[in-house]
Amino acid sequence: MPRLLLLLSCFFSSLLPAAAQGGKLRIEGSLNGVAAVRNVQLMYPNGVVLAGPVPVKNGRWSLQCRIPQPRLALVSFLSEVPVNASPEAPVYRYNVPLFMTPGTVTVETSGALAASSVGGSEATDDYLRLQAAAAPYEEEIQRWRALAGDSALAGNLPQQVYFGRKIDSLSALCRERVYGRFLERNIASPLVPHVLGAYWHLDGEPDRMLRFLVNMPWRYRYPYINAFRDELQVVARVWTGQDAPDFELRDTAGQAVQLSALRGRYVLIHFWSVWNVLSREEHPNLAEAYRYFAPRNLTLLGVALARRGDESLWRKAIRSDSLRWTQLLDTKFWNSPVAKKYAIQSVPQNVLVDPSGKIVARNLSGEHLWAVLDRLLPRQ
Repeated sequence: MPRLLLLLSCFFSSLLPAAAQGGKLRIEGSLNGVAAVRNVQLMYPNGVVLAGPVPVKNGRWSLQCRIPQPRLALVSFLSEVPVNASPEAPVYRYNVPLFMTPGTVTVETSGALAASSVGGSEATDDYLRLQAAAAPYEEEIQRWRALAGDSALAGNLPQQVYFGRKIDSLSALCRERVYGRFLERNIASPLVPHVLGAYWHLDGEPDRMLRFLVNMPWRYRYPYINAFRDELQVVARVWTGQDAPDFELRDTAGQAVQLSALRGRYVLIHFWSVWNVLSREEHPNLAEAYRYFAPRNLTLLGVALARRGDESLWRKAIRSDSLRWTQLLDTKFWNSPVAKKYAIQSVPQNVLVDPSGKIVARNLSGEHLWAVLDRLLPRQ
């Protein structure tokens, strides 16, 4: 989705080495009819400035920098008056996306900042087409999320399941019809690392990701590709259809709990951390889902990755977040053998195991959690 592409590009594109398709970028700009803009700069979506600010003189401006690799950036127009129509939260910056590749490009603005156009950049043209293709899905997903967040529907769990399945379906369509299709047809494009990130974020299958990587032209097979490929191969061993690795940890009462002892039930293993805000924010959603789906043979197993000495904080978080399902503690943090078995490199993450001990889903959150549980769990 367009919003996600800005974030994911920073991760995947930054993995390219400095020698990979780098070079000099020059941007020649014209600005007419927007007197409030006096300066222009080039920056990454995360706010890191690449060049400028430079002044606008006689309606012209120019920026240049060396770029280590093709990557998404923003041409940022700095205005002396707000560029938005919200007096409560004025914005004095207007950003135009530019997918950087070596060479000279133009940015022409006439009459309004929203009318700015980038010329001479095939990569930017591809990026904007990708945004346009994803926009209808993004808008529809946001519409369904707004409905799901309606306070009048709070506590209506069947309705939440319905909304979740709608959003889940739209996300899958966006992944395959927009990003998957682009990768199939444009595997030689400089946007590929950027699009791979979006595809993977939308629950892409590791085997399909590996096929995309294999089909990339040799000029893109830099060391980061091999590293990413190795990570995908590890994840593929604990993806859907694989046996869930057994493990044993102790619960709040000090009793050993073994995953294999829960055979016969669907088990959602939720990896979290006391220190991680996103982990804690997902707990209310998990609590609601557990209450709704427990009668359909679901049990939850919390696995907290912590440091030695964190046990009191762990117990406090359990009480504070009202976690009423089994909680296990692993004080080896990122050196946890359990986390390594399940290829957990960040939290929160989770794995859904079926009654036979097979992994049937991973990384379920928000509406996606409700949609998948409703689809997979047997009805009474």
